[in-house]
Amino acid sequence: TPEGTTFADGATRTVSFTVTVVEAKVKSLTVKDGSQVTYAFGTEVEALNITLVVGYDNTALPDEEIAATTNGVTITCEDNAVVWNSLVSASDFINAESVSKTLKFSYGTKSSEEGASNEVTQFVTITPVPVTSITISAAGGATSVEKVSTLAFTATVEPENATIQTVTWSIEAGSTGATIDSLTGVLSAASVTAAGTVKVKATSSRWNTVVSEETAITIPAWITGISVTTNPTKTEYLKGGTLDTAGMVVTATYSDSTTAETTDYTVGTTTLSAADNSVVVTVTSPKD
Repeated sequence: TPEGTTFADGATRTVSFTVTVVEAKVKSLTVKDGSQVTYAFGTEVEALNITLVVGYDNTALPDEEIAATTNGVTITCEDNAVVWNSLVSASDFINAESVSKTLKFSYGTKSSEEGASNEVTQFVTITPVPVTSITISAAGGATSVEKVSTLAFTATVEPENATIQTVTWSIEAGSTGATIDSLTGVLSAASVTAAGTVKVKATSSRWNTVVSEETAITIPAWITGISVTTNPTKTEYLKGGTLDTAGMVVTATYSDSTTAETTDYTVGTTTLSAADNSVVVTVTSPKD
């Protein structure tokens, strides 16, 4: 009944027309050209920006464009085969080996027609942010590490939003026998055989981009022996007397065969008894 029309007899009048309802099944599903499938690392990968083109097995129906988030579309990811919840951080889909992830879209009822499919696979590419520079720091700002000791290094990469923040550690040069853990960056001098300088290297190698930085660390020679090269001025004491080391010269011999006077020593006895006829001098040094 047209709006505003009033019939004198108050009756309601109707008119009908014929429609045809046909069963149509999804015959094809494709990703429309121009859909956003490349994302910068750290941004949100939006299925909303992907448009699907649905083809039906009934030629009377034209192809239909729908958003990937349309009700009835199922989205799964190759990594975990779970339904995608429209917005996912790119960082959740990237690793050291691959920057492309596969998404699978399905929609509607699969047609019984041979070769037909209601599924389409789409690669989503995550554009990584490569490392451009590395800064190496030693714990406590140390520039040397003694034999049998360890020293931890850290690496700071630039830019701050670099996709992969980790580096690989190595010793670039030196024949001291020092080693470094390639993952943790802890330098060990437990097995050093000679004093010298080693170069600690941190490397980032991803997606055909190699960036590295080196820093020098010194392993000083260590004491292998000591001798009293000059006795103390006073060597005679009364019982109960206190040892006076004035004038005594202690000389240390180092792993590189050099010698040098040292005052970093202790004496075993300071209060003398009648039984004391010698005094032990001790210098503490890393184990040979």
